[in-house]
Amino acid sequence: MSSGVIRIRGARQHNLKNLDLDIQTGELTVVTGPSGSGKSSLVFDTLYAEGQRRYVETFSAYARQFLDRMDRPAVDRVDGVPPAIAIDQTNPVRTSRSTVGTMTELNDHLKLLFARAAQLFDKQTALPVRHDTPESIHTDLRARAEIAGDPRLVLTFPVELPADTTAEQQEQWLAASGFTRVQDERVEGGRKVLDVVADRFRIAATDYLDPFFLPELTLRLRRLAPNIKVEVVQLTAELDHRRSLARGEVDLVIGNWLEPSDELHLGRLLTDEVVCLVSEDHPAARLPKEGKRAWSIEQYLAAEHVSPPALHPGAVGVIDERLAMQGLRRNIVVRNPHFAQLPYMVAGSLLVLTTGRRFCERYAQQLRVKIIRCPVPFPAMNYYQLWHDLTHHSAASRWLREQVRDVVRGLHQVRPPLRAETLPVLGSSAKQ
Repeated sequence: MSSGVIRIRGARQHNLKNLDLDIQTGELTVVTGPSGSGKSSLVFDTLYAEGQRRYVETFSAYARQFLDRMDRPAVDRVDGVPPAIAIDQTNPVRTSRSTVGTMTELNDHLKLLFARAAQLFDKQTALPVRHDTPESIHTDLRARAEIAGDPRLVLTFPVELPADTTAEQQEQWLAASGFTRVQDERVEGGRKVLDVVADRFRIAATDYLDPFFLPELTLRLRRLAPNIKVEVVQLTAELDHRRSLARGEVDLVIGNWLEPSDELHLGRLLTDEVVCLVSEDHPAARLPKEGKRAWSIEQYLAAEHVSPPALHPGAVGVIDERLAMQGLRRNIVVRNPHFAQLPYMVAGSLLVLTTGRRFCERYAQQLRVKIIRCPVPFPAMNYYQLWHDLTHHSAASRWLREQVRDVVRGLHQVRPPLRAETLPVLGSSAKQ
């Protein structure tokens, strides 16, 4: 087959009279002539028909039954014909925006190609557009500050106050909210707007999610914003987190609730399976996972349980609320607000801890404990971060929420900073 040339020999379709013709590919070729001279017989019924027929034959017999096929044209030989697209001379266009691409559906494939393979450039700067992360933004800002000769970087958030707020009232508000610095102030729409420097973050949280979550979050905030103070407030029943968020006493609340407050904004951080953590000496640890001899609901409820106290007044905790919805109640003999201590209590007793699998897996590798299936069916346990509408659009608050999400996403990679000599060697046995 000759490259770049379509060779037609002995075309006799309809009124064609044994026509021989060579057509160059890669060029615009126009076929003209009076009506009935054989233009359509050559272009559509011979050239396109042969190209389409050969293209369809490349598919399997099963696929060919779903495709339209054209009859073999009356021609001795056609060489060099590529796959072809034909647009009939009848005009099906019903809108001025229709093109060859839309009529042949090539546009859909081109959009997919450009979305997956193209490189986007800014039309003003001609620089490539890249995906930014909090780390890349922080690095870029630090580089710009160094170029400008000013190493100071501050995070601010806007606060609206009445236009007639005095300097004394402004200082009182700042002191009550825990802030001390204002970067700038202006008047917009009859309101005084302060750009308050976010020099501290106050987070109300539990350590239920993962024992490394709060340490990793604190270290990340200190690394990315070394001039910011971080204060973690324990989330307990005595802390009214709704009121604290509304008053600006805390910036973010992190925990798990059966039904989070619909008065606050929320972002789901993690969904985890509910399991039981018991000592290796616990009778339930030696029972089969399923079958008649498996740990029963009755045995689970009668066992001695350890649990943290509820997180808000009048509540009994997520696990016990779920049990109550099923008309069940477990035997809690120990309550301890320090959640990270509970696995150590379980390891040395016959206590049962019911919580998320991720938390239990942290301790199953280093303590004499075992993770077992909970005989009571529980839905997945959800962990959230909550914030008030007052800080919903705050750049500083949004940045803080992004850091929390990123830390949770990377928790599976976090390992305890043990001494090198105490780390186990995976895949090999200890030397005698």
